Amino acid sequence: MGENIKRIPLPSQEELLSEFRYDADSGLLWWATRKPGRVLSNSCGTLNKNGYMYVRFNSRLYTLHRVIWKMLTGREPDHIDHINGCRIDNRIKNLREVTRNQNNRSIGLTRANRTGYIGVFYSKRYNRWMASISVNKKKISLGMFVDKRTAVETYNRKAMEIHGEFAMRKVQHNILILSKEFGEIHERKTTLQITPSRAP
Repeated sequence: MGENIKRIPLPSQEELLSEFRYDADSGLLWWATRKPGRVLSNSCGTLNKNGYMYVRFNSRLYTLHRVIWKMLTGREPDHIDHINGCRIDNRIKNLREVTRNQNNRSIGLTRANRTGYIGVFYSKRYNRWMASISVNKKKISLGMFVDKRTAVETYNRKAMEIHGEFAMRKVQHNILILSKEFGEIHERKTTLQITPSRAP
């Protein structure tokens, strides 16, 4: 998830429910009790450099989505994913408990990416566009292509086939970039690429 705050155990569900108020429609959290330094009319949370909201409670820092999940479910999983990719959207319907592998499937572009497309790179050696996908920590080649769009669309289809809903964020990113680069002609062809299948 990229969180930079040290993972420490959360307070009990009972304590969180007594200290915070949560609005499921907005995803915002408020203090429920008045104490020095608290403003009950303002929502809790400060944005950190990794794009997550966090709150200081009992002299410790916690990410808001972990606090919210523990408040509502009583559970404290190792990984909680923001479904739409927006790390400040803490509505409960945008949060889900995932395994480490599932969480990694939804991670977007890496710093090494130079094409702007996930799963696609250009090979100067072969003068071709190449597509690949990671499955169980192994990179699998999806082929070489003369046309960039074909490479991207091949990756999108395979990602949805293998990873289902957990690939949605990556596929939607690729579709958006394709639409910006190639315009409306491409937009009319992309509907089927974002129909999720059941992940294994």
